[in-house]
Amino acid sequence: MVTVVMGEDDKIIGGYECHRHSQPWQMYLTYDDGVRWCGASLINEWWAVSAAHCYIPPPRLAVNLGEHDIYSEEGTEQRIWAEKVIPHPGYSTYNHDNDFMLIKLSQPAAFNQYVQPVPLATSCAQAGDRCLVSGWGNMINTGGERVRGEGEEHQSATLQLKFPFTCNTV
Repeated sequence: MVTVVMGEDDKIIGGYECHRHSQPWQMYLTYDDGVRWCGASLINEWWAVSAAHCYIPPPRLAVNLGEHDIYSEEGTEQRIWAEKVIPHPGYSTYNHDNDFMLIKLSQPAAFNQYVQPVPLATSCAQAGDRCLVSGWGNMINTGGERVRGEGEEHQSATLQLKFPFTCNTV
């Protein structure tokens, strides 16, 4: 698990809009009032994985699947409430060690061409490998102003994994 901690106003630098529904496992989390919070990945019809720093207790947490443009109703969306949220017991708010959690859905996700589980890796990624990251990014900067069009459409970028000692020296 690779953890990247970024400030409130960071974006996917060098990213691009994904092909529509090209990553059907990507979802975003919302509060019960619909406020978008964090990203997550669907791992099977009942479970998703996200970062532990995104923890919201049920029943306030919902997952949103089948999305591309979060401001357009496409007819592909599913919103499912969380039944259970399990942060890693070793998660540290100090240094973000073990920054992941599992989310059990209150009902199974309906698989279709817009909603699918993330494909599992066949081997562990190594330093130097290129990996795909995706999400919608932030839409509000720290001053509360809406950022120009950022984060409406699903975004992706390809990044190169770094050696742990490289990260430790930054």
